[in-house]
Amino acid sequence: MKRLNIPLLLILFAALAMRFFRFFDIPYTLDELSALNRTFYASFSELIEKGVYNDGHPALIQVFLFYYTKWFGYNEWVVKLPFLLMGLASVYLVYRIGREWFSETAGIFASALMATLQFTVMYSQIARPYASGLFFVLGMVYFWTKWLKTVNPKWYICLGYVCFTTLSAYNHYFSLLQSTLIALAGLFFVAKERRVRYVIINAIAVILFLPHISVSLHQMSMGGLNWLSAPTYQFFPVFYFFIFHFSYVLLLAVIALIITGVILFIKLKPGDRKWKFRIWSLIMFLFPLLFGFYYSVWFKPILQFSVLIFSFPFFLLFVFSFWPKINEKRLAILTLLLMFISSYSLIVQRQYYTFFYNQSYDAISKHQIALLDSLKKPVRLLINGYEAFFLNYYSVKNHHPIPCDVYTYDGFNEVSWEHYISGLKTDYIAMAHLGVTQLDYLDIARKYFPYFVKKSCGFSYEWYVFSKIPNTLSFFKTQKEMKFNQSRNSLEKAINGFVFNKGDEWGPSLETSYAELNIGKHDIIHISARLDSVKSDGMLVCEIRDSNDSLVVWQGVSTSNILKKNGMVDVFLTLRLTDILYYKNNFKLKAYYWNQSKGSVWLKRLKIGIEAGNPYIYAMVNDF
Repeated sequence: MKRLNIPLLLILFAALAMRFFRFFDIPYTLDELSALNRTFYASFSELIEKGVYNDGHPALIQVFLFYYTKWFGYNEWVVKLPFLLMGLASVYLVYRIGREWFSETAGIFASALMATLQFTVMYSQIARPYASGLFFVLGMVYFWTKWLKTVNPKWYICLGYVCFTTLSAYNHYFSLLQSTLIALAGLFFVAKERRVRYVIINAIAVILFLPHISVSLHQMSMGGLNWLSAPTYQFFPVFYFFIFHFSYVLLLAVIALIITGVILFIKLKPGDRKWKFRIWSLIMFLFPLLFGFYYSVWFKPILQFSVLIFSFPFFLLFVFSFWPKINEKRLAILTLLLMFISSYSLIVQRQYYTFFYNQSYDAISKHQIALLDSLKKPVRLLINGYEAFFLNYYSVKNHHPIPCDVYTYDGFNEVSWEHYISGLKTDYIAMAHLGVTQLDYLDIARKYFPYFVKKSCGFSYEWYVFSKIPNTLSFFKTQKEMKFNQSRNSLEKAINGFVFNKGDEWGPSLETSYAELNIGKHDIIHISARLDSVKSDGMLVCEIRDSNDSLVVWQGVSTSNILKKNGMVDVFLTLRLTDILYYKNNFKLKAYYWNQSKGSVWLKRLKIGIEAGNPYIYAMVNDF
């Protein structure tokens, strides 16, 4: 009777638990909602024309969702289930491949991290082409290995290889790249007398992809992602820190295992014939990373962490490839220790289940429904989001209408936004946004709805409620306002504020420090100025300097795009410190009005307010 593989069972149990934790509560991400919004076409041809052709991804997952949701519906757990299962199966496949290529130990250690790292857990919980592509690539490698190691492979091995290769190509262009690398690698492994058969089975996979060629050529002609910025060399260390949860303990534990494996390898001096697999493991990880990076730098941006998930297992297999087979008891202890450190850093330090399960439209809709039920009166929701479908889905799901007046701020500038807000005839408004937005729009709304009611924030979203009804709640945790001495205007009348006479460019500044206002690294700085008798353009400026008085940040907002009423202008400048790479509590902050046109103007108010920030806004890929 075959003995139970205790380390493997522990790994699979951990992988299952971490992916299916609160299974029915896993919310949709924006990316998933966007894909689901493209499942309502009347026919397959319309789906390809309108939902795939201009999307940038191959058709497989969009076509799958198109039919799958028609058969099984749109509940989160239903849609996510196939991807969760593929993510779980990928953990087992990494073990099998590691065992075949190198050793039992290599397979166990690699699959232990696959089971517990955020990178693989999270993308298993997202119904997009990442868990699926990971599964297809690993399935291809599994059958590729079987084919190489069998002189006369059975028909099902050939069929499995062709099917998984084709699915990889139809899934995502980076999984297509990965499958191409694997297929090319086979030419260096296969015996000369079997090379023709190997070329034939790969040719069959190529032929099966031909129907998609016209779509692929069009998609590739579109270039990269317009919303994505080109990476810098900082991408590489940030990616590795993200992989290991920004945890030095986990990173050191993995490095210790790698070094121990290398030492054992040198000490035992095995007659090792696995260098081909070792070299190709490294190539299959590095090539997509370097290709994506330099394509993004030289042409158009395409590189994100998500697209590297298909090559990531080969990194783990390479770094643990030096480990020989060891005693099962020791292996079980080391595996448990590795998974404990990885799981602890994910659950406790990264707070993964806190931020990932509180995100996007799911969280906004819950808060908005609770607000409507508590106030028993209409509250206008203004949301800088995407499509009406996103919010309507939650309205239907929760059996509760969620009236929404504005779905996106794209149709507004500062002037038209203020016109719109000033015309609202209601006591309350709720404002929400997802991801990046113009935070000064919030300050413009507060000008007409000055009383803060409540706020909720989490991964990728923030939701606020403001009112015209007075209350004692404060929107800012700390604030500071310029104390003006009485000035005199050109008629020699005493006034409160500071008068820029014609020809004056510079005036007073409001200076403070991070320590004085208790500014945290995720806080949001709101600077406002009120100007009167404005006859020319100027700029409200924020400077952040370090302890050596070196400039860290300079940001300005022009008055040229601001609504002027009888010469009066309210200017708002808002800065999210999460967007700034550097933070030290000894930084200094300065705000001032730069009278660029040197016309006469009356500065009546200058104020800095500090809003408690949202550490989870970019939590998926950033430390916090």
